This record gives sequence, structure tokens and C-alpha cells, in this order.
Amino acid sequence: MWPYLIGGACTLAAIAVAWFAWRRKRRNESRLISFVALLREPQTLEPIYIARAASKAFNADLGDGTTDGDDGCVVGAEIAHFVQFGDRVILVNNFSMPYLENAVEASESIGDLRLRGLVASHQAWLSCDAMSVDGKISGDELREWYRLLGRLLSELIDDNCLAVYLPDTDQLYAYEAETLELLRANDPLEAMDVEGAHPPVMEIPDDAPEMVRAVEEAQRRWPEFVAAFETQAGRNFAVKAPITRDSQTEFIWIEVTAIENGSIFGKLANEPVALKGLSLGSRVRTTEAELNDWGYIGANEEFIGGFTVKVVVEASKRLQKEKQKKKKSS
Repeated sequence: MWPYLIGGACTLAAIAVAWFAWRRKRRNESRLISFVALLREPQTLEPIYIARAASKAFNADLGDGTTDGDDGCVVGAEIAHFVQFGDRVILVNNFSMPYLENAVEASESIGDLRLRGLVASHQAWLSCDAMSVDGKISGDELREWYRLLGRLLSELIDDNCLAVYLPDTDQLYAYEAETLELLRANDPLEAMDVEGAHPPVMEIPDDAPEMVRAVEEAQRRWPEFVAAFETQAGRNFAVKAPITRDSQTEFIWIEVTAIENGSIFGKLANEPVALKGLSLGSRVRTTEAELNDWGYIGANEEFIGGFTVKVVVEASKRLQKEKQKKKKSS
């Protein structure tokens, strides 16, 4: 189907390396419509696996990696696979190296501590890139590209993925249990922004006036939470409190399961950043005295509480604006 690609693995590798260098430059200068998965460790991808994944993602016949299918084909080597589906071509990159030239140093500019750790620790990356896309792409065409890219990526990653990055918008999302489902949505960008968004984990001084006021309000209005929890006048009841392990303390959200005599019992609602031995869902205990914040979804589907969340979100917005300002001036 593509005679210009029949040059063997060496030719494909050369194409991939050239594309890799070009996409690094383009990431800063132009649009790159792509989903990038930052991986814990390198993984191997064979053409037959890509073909099966693409066929499932698009509900189509793309062959077996050696022969064409009715709807397209897959051709490639270990680090680069070209997926042709109808009149569209997607490049699947698979590199056993960090996506960023100096991941640890680059991560230091990320305000969210959790995302910073994920970027600093990734050792490899996988991406699905739209080919032959220019800057004049329409909104509908852009959504269709992301729909296809998201569905393909969802068939290629698992919990070896740490985070998903969008070069075109400079957005980064931690890999969660629902990430694959969000990538398969008709509009994965909107789904990830709405359903996959989590309050950023940021360093804000405890004595910052806005944080002090937020914590005081959460503690003052704590009886409201207790009353709603006891009558189940809502859902997703959670509190934020400090949890300590091996001298590391992290303020983290806890899904509440019981409140008894000043103690709050529950399960970690977020993946901790630096709490060894604990993970999402781990059972923990805190007290009302240590309470930092609380929140739940009310009967009318409105979010109630989240006093410190508002402070953190505003701090994150300020940091993002500063980052964009520096990027424009550089």
C-alpha cells in the first residue's frame, strides 16, 4: 500500500528519529496534534500488536501488521509504526528514553507536586501523532483527530503509564483508573478536563492568609458536613487532612466511611505523592482537630465545600499565567 515505506526497519528507524527531532522543535513552534504517554519503563510494540489495537480502537480491519486489511494497514519497526485508516495516517512512536531531554530539571517548573514527580520519574514514552495536519485545521476536524488518537492510545497503554501529555495545549494528566475510559470518549479532551480533572497538589505555606481563612471556614462549618453525611444528603463525602508516613506529611483527600467520637475513618481518594506504603484506596484515620477541608456533592448535584481547593486552583492559575508569560518572552 505504501511502497515508499518498504525499506526495512533501518529506514523506518531513520524516519522515526527524524520525526522525533522535528516534533521536539515543532512542540515549541507550531501545532502537534498528539497524545503522549509518559511510561514507567520501556515497552516493546510489534506490528501485529499495533494492528490488533488499531482494529479494535476503530472497529475496523487493519490487517495483521504484515498484510493489509479492508480498512487500512499498519507498517513499522519497534520504535515507529504508521497506522493508515481510511484517508488518515497516525504515527505511533515508542521510545526507550525520557520524552524530555532532562526530565528531572524540566519537572521543577511544574507547580503540581504529583505531576512533577510523575514527569521526573518516567523512563520512556509512547505517542500517537496525527500526520499531515496544518495550523488551519477546523474545530470539527481537530475533535475527530483527537477522538481517533485517544481511542488508539487507550488500546496501547496500561498502568505502566504515569501520565498523558498533550503537546498542542501543554496539558498534563496523571494516569488514573478512569483514564482509558476518558480517552475512548467522543471528545476525550473535554472528558479529561471535566471528569479527569483533580485539584492540583501544590506547596502553599500554611500561614498564607488565604489558606488560613479557608481552613478556618472549613472547621467552622464542619457540622454542616457531619449532618449531611449522617443523613446521606448527598454523595462523595470526603475530607482533606494531613497523613504522615516515615516523617513525610501530605495533605490528602480521604473518602469518608465513618465519623465516630471525633475520629474520621476512610480511604485515600487520591494517589499519594510521597507516602510510602500507601496508595489510592488505602484505609486511614484522622481526627476532626486535624481537619483541613471537606467537600461533597449535594442533593442538587452542586459541589459543597472545597474551601482550600479554591485557594489551590487560584494559585495554580497564577503559576500557569506566569509560565505562559515566560514562554512568550523567551
